[in-house]
Amino acid sequence: MNEVLTTRRLALFGAIGPVVFVGVVIVVTFLEWDFLHARGWHLVQDSRVVYPSTTAMGPYGLLQTLNFLQIGVAVIAVALGLWRTVTPRPRVGTAFVVLAGVAFLLSSFTTDGTNGTPTTWHGTIHALAFLLLVFATLIGALVIAVQLRKDPAWRLVAYVAPVVSIVLVVSLFLTGAVRQAGGLLSVFSILAMLGWYALLGWRVLILTPK
Repeated sequence: MNEVLTTRRLALFGAIGPVVFVGVVIVVTFLEWDFLHARGWHLVQDSRVVYPSTTAMGPYGLLQTLNFLQIGVAVIAVALGLWRTVTPRPRVGTAFVVLAGVAFLLSSFTTDGTNGTPTTWHGTIHALAFLLLVFATLIGALVIAVQLRKDPAWRLVAYVAPVVSIVLVVSLFLTGAVRQAGGLLSVFSILAMLGWYALLGWRVLILTPK
């Protein structure tokens, strides 16, 4: 019973974490609105800064730093939930989810705030963390789709997984190709990743007995 309760708590944390992340980003963006625009940020137009990472550089940046930490722990909680509930265990897929959680944790190192080559060690770590997050989500979703496609309880998730990868690739490609909407398209890629891990968390929660 204790193990089931622990699994449900992990799944709930994993499912809520992405929602909390979005909520905190919205609040911090509102609080730092003038700061972000002074640095050249625009939600819809071409943006010279990385978002929402640059919010960590502002006067309320500590909130965003903590936000990266909580989403990292939440995604790792999702991985633990998968490990506990899926049989046979999707070892490779779970490993990619853990890798994504680690990438979120590393994102707590403050960015340099620009789309160019990082100029500080912490900015370099943050930039590499984003690349790791994209890789882990893109490949991990496809791996999970293959590993869970024959499990009736996870078939819907297996069908959604390739869509997540496609949305991620298209949004990232268009971010570079359609500069006028680069800011908004980058938000879509982040939401696609967050939505994926929230979906995994909710599915684990639903399938775990009360």
